[in-house]
Amino acid sequence: MASNDTASSSQARRIQTFQFEKRARQTASRAEIKLCGNEQIRGTGHVILPGESNELHYESGVDEFWMVLAGRARFCGSGRILIGEFGVNDGIMIPRNTEYLIENIGPGILELIQVAAIHRGSEDKRVELAKAADRGQVARYNGRAL
Repeated sequence: MASNDTASSSQARRIQTFQFEKRARQTASRAEIKLCGNEQIRGTGHVILPGESNELHYESGVDEFWMVLAGRARFCGSGRILIGEFGVNDGIMIPRNTEYLIENIGPGILELIQVAAIHRGSEDKRVELAKAADRGQVARYNGRAL
């Protein structure tokens, strides 16, 4: 699919197309790929290498929809309490201000799509509850980065 942004002067919003593919040369333990977004919603692709996870955190201004595209994911809450384990085509919705982390529990690369609904009047802020250095670096990419 080719990237295509279409806007007219009569539209306050624009149509956005995107494509998500895993990175062939990913060196960081995790990667985030911006797919699309506006003031109310954003889509992000996530790639997590085997045995890796992100930090325990919460999002103060967004509800999040997650769907597994490849691999196996474990979502845990505060205190490493199991929220659930998910495979291909499984998903979960995480309400704003809910503490969680995502682990890759499969033998291969974990690929997920995240859709975040931004609450009007709320500050969209990620609050990390563990040190980033404890989990390694994340590579962040904008646009059709693959």
